[in-house]
Amino acid sequence: MSILDKISQPVSTVVTKTPTSITTEQRVGLFRRLLTGDMSYKFSVQQTPKYKVEDVPPFVPEQYRPDIAQLANTYDFDPKKVSALLHTENTPWDPKAKNPMRGSTARGLGQHTDAFYQEYNPKFKAQYGRDYDRTMPFDSMAATFLGLSDLRSRLGSEEDAIRAYHAGVKGFQGKYKKQAEEYLAKVMSQLSE
Repeated sequence: MSILDKISQPVSTVVTKTPTSITTEQRVGLFRRLLTGDMSYKFSVQQTPKYKVEDVPPFVPEQYRPDIAQLANTYDFDPKKVSALLHTENTPWDPKAKNPMRGSTARGLGQHTDAFYQEYNPKFKAQYGRDYDRTMPFDSMAATFLGLSDLRSRLGSEEDAIRAYHAGVKGFQGKYKKQAEEYLAKVMSQLSE
């Protein structure tokens, strides 16, 4: 069978578990990728989301609940834990809040510092196509999920990501270990209230 014969066949006979209702252009592109070993081709198949708005705790203001559920699915991070972290950081859920501690640069729902912004703004920009604004609710929540997801991939667990969010990657295992443990306990206690 020649390559042209394979291209004209239904895709389901060439690759298993792919939709058969794709265009000829998609079929040719897929086949080229198969020949070169590039398996990065993605179909837009509707998937059932893992997390739903109902999974977001009731203490989260109604206007933020859909975004938190969406971001939880995007970053595959427990929406209850992130909601509890945001609630711990900014109980009135004020997107323009500034940390009152002298010298602190933390602001927004996630209370992101200048250092956090410098580290995660390039990643946010790569994903969303723009700089993030710490005082915009969606941006602050998305950057929080992005940061926690990054920390989880580096450290291995959601709990360690939350500890490091508060005390830093080096600090949560070192000189700020006690504060990091207390912070995690405070975050998790939000879920039992």
